Amino acid sequence: MSDQTATVLVAAFFDGPGLLAVRFTRAGDLSPVARFATMRPPDASPIGCVGVAGIVGIGLGIALIAVPVVRSFQKSSQESQAGRIASESAQSLDRPVIDGRTATDCRQGTAWAGTLGTLADDLAPKREDLHRYAVRTLLDVPREIAASSDPTGGWLAPRCAPSDQTAYEHATRLSAMLTEIGCGPEVAVILDLAGPNAVAAAAAMSANFDPVFTMDNLPHPAAAVPSAQTLAAAVYWRPEFVAAQAKRTRSAPALFVLDGNRLAPYANEAGRFDNRSVARLPDAAGFQALGITRVLYVRARSGEVAESDDLHELFLALGAAGVEVRHLALESAVSGPATLAAEAAQNPQDKGRPGSSFPALWFWYLYGWNRPAGIGSSGIRDGDANYRATPRTTMFSGRPGPSGLDGGQRAHGTVIQGLAAPRVLPAPSPPSKTSGGSWFRSTGSRGYHSS
Repeated sequence: MSDQTATVLVAAFFDGPGLLAVRFTRAGDLSPVARFATMRPPDASPIGCVGVAGIVGIGLGIALIAVPVVRSFQKSSQESQAGRIASESAQSLDRPVIDGRTATDCRQGTAWAGTLGTLADDLAPKREDLHRYAVRTLLDVPREIAASSDPTGGWLAPRCAPSDQTAYEHATRLSAMLTEIGCGPEVAVILDLAGPNAVAAAAAMSANFDPVFTMDNLPHPAAAVPSAQTLAAAVYWRPEFVAAQAKRTRSAPALFVLDGNRLAPYANEAGRFDNRSVARLPDAAGFQALGITRVLYVRARSGEVAESDDLHELFLALGAAGVEVRHLALESAVSGPATLAAEAAQNPQDKGRPGSSFPALWFWYLYGWNRPAGIGSSGIRDGDANYRATPRTTMFSGRPGPSGLDGGQRAHGTVIQGLAAPRVLPAPSPPSKTSGGSWFRSTGSRGYHSS
């Protein structure tokens, strides 16, 4: 490459003196997300891919940042054989800063750094039929760093912010409520909350539900999606997941854990790291193959429970296939039953169903799942419970859809040798030569898996 300014896409995290890998594309190219969001047609193919000292087997992805490069690039014979070249960036980058940083994990343990290398394994689903949907990209970051340095990378630590603790407490109520009404493996819960909150909520529900983590991006200090915070939360709550998995049955309902910030606003800014991703979930046939007939989609706040754009077509397809999708706000798992209890206190003649808690009654009234005979709908009108996905315009409307939003893998060419596909346990099929990016990692037609 000649001495000229190019755009370099730099892998998300650090290994001592340098970055793990970089990839080139033409200056001005947009990521696939940006293309669809701005209705811009796809650009030309990339210039190529490169690696820096310390490369290990990791799936590169949309966790990339554009920085200017003004040096010429030299290939050594060894690097040429591996299809790699060395590079130097005109911009130095700092490490992520963890909010709500703590010295211990959720069980007050101080030896958490010694378990980072097995984080992805420890948080894998117990049910074998869910393994193919567990995305290890983010959770494998410590193992990749540990290959040549301190697994914390000098920045990773447990995180427990106040919002995480609130999510944990609310999800504890939700888990108890769903267990009381008799939710079995025919039900799947989708947590679509801000990444760290989603991890905390999943920890609270992990005794009764089998978590399936789907975070398909990498951390970076200038990231569009603060996935470093999500990873830190996973480190904090790891003991809770491990203890719950040991006791959980293999027939526990699936709990798909999404990062609600995955489609964060981004306008192809050169100073930000575009690590956005789309949700990777089963398609309608996949849900049916898992025996799932009901899906509970959980967002954070009441009145804001509509599905994210990358899930819209999936939810329409689920409805058409006879899979019932209902929407619920996590905060309502606490406020709803509390309101019902207050009303009951004012109307003692309305005792509901003997032996049932107010959370169960509230859910039966609004959602009706497994509602016993003799308990009606109570006439409560609730916009969240009544919400259903209907055709609407999304950021993907008129375009091929989220299947084109997989980290720029296809848009940015063939990944270099030595960079693996995103780790799915077990991988449903061997990775292809173009399977190294965070984009285009799913096999489904809309950013979720086909069965």
